[in-house]
Formats: sequence, structure tokens, C-alpha cells
Amino acid sequence: MKRDDWMLFFLTFLTGLAIGMYVYLMAFKPIYVPDNLNDTEAEAGEWSLVAKRYSDGSSRYVEPSFRVLSDRSYVYLPGGDSDSALSPIEGKFSAGLMRDLRGYDDELVAYTYPPLQPDCPSSRGGYDYEYRFTVDNTVYLLDTCETALGHNSGLAVLLQEAWSELEGGGRPSGSFSDWAEKWLNERIGAN
Repeated sequence: MKRDDWMLFFLTFLTGLAIGMYVYLMAFKPIYVPDNLNDTEAEAGEWSLVAKRYSDGSSRYVEPSFRVLSDRSYVYLPGGDSDSALSPIEGKFSAGLMRDLRGYDDELVAYTYPPLQPDCPSSRGGYDYEYRFTVDNTVYLLDTCETALGHNSGLAVLLQEAWSELEGGGRPSGSFSDWAEKWLNERIGAN
């Protein structure tokens, strides 16, 4: 083989290597959302919820989203068009809401199937919601438009309560455990 043949062979190899690396990084590399879980990855594998609100895409605003871990801690990005749209707000869900959410762990599979009659307010200028539940390292993708979750199911109503609690509406608390938790936090300062 001549020098030109070796050079062509070498350049073909380098081109194939570059294309292979690009395909691996863009298509086959596992993607985990949210990107930065820091030291809570083990907790997120046990139980976590990542939620995102979306619309038809005509809005140029940042859509709100949140992540909740099994210890009730959440990180909420309020979205919007201001500078604080991406400023995370951290806190803890109420014990009652978390208990109710965890009560649906065994029923999540039923909500993952496509709906019989899809109702997508996002296509009409409204909002839909996308949820990623992780329960014992099994991921369930739910969507109010594309899965059987819908907007009126028991879980969807409970998730709307979660959005209300995050956005400041709060959740009506009448249970003894919520009252006791609040009382202890006021007196002792424990979380």
C-alpha cells in the first residue's frame, strides 16, 4: 500500500471514531433528569417524583417544575419570565400529602397506559403535566395528555394539590399528624 492509501485508511478510521463518539454521547448515553442530584441519588432511586408543567410551546416562558424525594424534601423551580424563574425554592411537603402520594405506589402501572380518549388542554392553549415517578428503581412516566392519568383521576387531583402547595395555595390540613408536626417544629425546631 502506498502512503496515500495509508493516509486515507487512517482518516477514515478517525472519522468513524468521531462519528461513533458523537452517536454514543447524543443517543445512547443514559440520561437522568434532573441532571444534578448530588448526594441524594440513592434516595431518588428509592422513591422520587419529578414533575413538569408544559403548554403548546407558543409561550417563551420557563415552565415550572419540581422534584420530591422520599424524605418529603422538594426543589421547586417556579418558572415564568422573571429573573427568579430558575431560582430554586426548597422545602418539605406536608406529611399528609406525602402519605397520600405514596399510597399510589402500587397503582402507578395502571396510569402508564395510553388513554382511551385523550384530552390535551395544552393543544388548546392550556396546560398539561408530565410526571416521572421512581419507585424502587422502577421509573413510571405519566402524562395528563398521553397516558391514562388524565386530569380527573384520583392521582391527578392529588398531584394538583401538590402543585397548589408548592405555589403557595397550601393544602387544607386537618389531620392530627400535620398538626403534631407543625407543633413540634414550632416548639423544638426539628424538621
